[in-house]
Order: sequence, then structure tokens, then C-alpha cells
Amino acid sequence: MGKDRKSSKTNYLYSIAGLSLILLKMTEDYFPKHPLQKYIHTQWPIIGLAVMIAIFLVLKFLDTTPSIVAFEFAYDFSTAESMMAAWGEDGKTNARWSIYIDFIFLVVYSSTIALFLLRAASRFEANSMWSNAGKLIAWGQWDAALFDIVENVMMLLTINGASSWVNPWVAYWCAVFKFLFLGIGVLYLIAAWLKMR
Repeated sequence: MGKDRKSSKTNYLYSIAGLSLILLKMTEDYFPKHPLQKYIHTQWPIIGLAVMIAIFLVLKFLDTTPSIVAFEFAYDFSTAESMMAAWGEDGKTNARWSIYIDFIFLVVYSSTIALFLLRAASRFEANSMWSNAGKLIAWGQWDAALFDIVENVMMLLTINGASSWVNPWVAYWCAVFKFLFLGIGVLYLIAAWLKMR
């Protein structure tokens, strides 16, 4: 039984990793020009940043102990169950609202970071390594948002009583890939800023 579960987890992980690469490749191949490209020299990046900070502060207000981020990385049901027990019903309510708001937040943060990435990429020579990398990583921010959606659904299922090991495990790996895409985006922005100084 334990061996079958381990095998299932491995297959799920390969599927998630493969899906992330497929999504990135598809967006690059079929949408060579990012839809947000035309907004990079407008006020939208700054507006997006302001809205992102405002929503983040709301989420911090709703945060629980253990935090919702810790819940994302619970990995197995027993850990998730102990966190929910520590929350109590009020904490579960806050966690649900935090996840509901995150469905809005994920659209804002992914699009805002993508805008800044596209803006940074536009400062390099067209079709150069730095320019192409920035555009590709900008697409990756929307892939991060897709992983965030799946993660949120899995967490809601767990909070609402689903006791399957699959839900916290999938949420964990979706969180890993989400933060991986976001982290690469932030690192690119820092590296691009240092290179352009």
C-alpha cells in the first residue's frame, strides 16, 4: 500500500513538472507576443503594484497561525489536519477567505510581475538572450498563477473536509512550482537591473 502511494506521488510529481514545461513551451510557441506587451510603458505596472500591495495587506490581516503559506506546504494530510485543529473554526473561516481573495490576488501579482519583466526585457536588444529570457519568464508568471489556482482548490477541499492524501500533496507541489516561477521572475528583474546600471 505504502509502495503504491509512493509510486502515485512520483507519477503526480512528474505530471506536474511536465505540465509546467508544456505550458511554458505552448505559451512561447503559440503566443510569441505577450498580451501585456502594449501596457509596459503605461501606468499599469505601477497601478498593478499598488493593488498588489493593498491585497497583500488584506491577506496579512486574515492570516492565521499556522500561516496559510505553511498550510500550502503541509505536504500530507496529517500535517494539514493538525494545522486545521490549531486554527479552530474561526481560523478555518479566515483561511477560506484568504484563499478566496487569493483568486483575485493571483491575477494581479502574476500580471504585475509580468509587466515589469516585459518592461525590463524591452530595454535589451531585440531577440538577444536577455530580451528573449525576460519575455519567456513573463509567460511563466501566468503559469505560476495556474498552479496557484490548483493549489487553492486543493486547500479548499482539505479545509472543507476532504481527507484524501492527494489534496495537500498536490497543493504542496503546486506551491513549489508557483514559487519557482515567481522566484525566477524576481531574480531576472534583479539581474536585469544590475546589468543595466
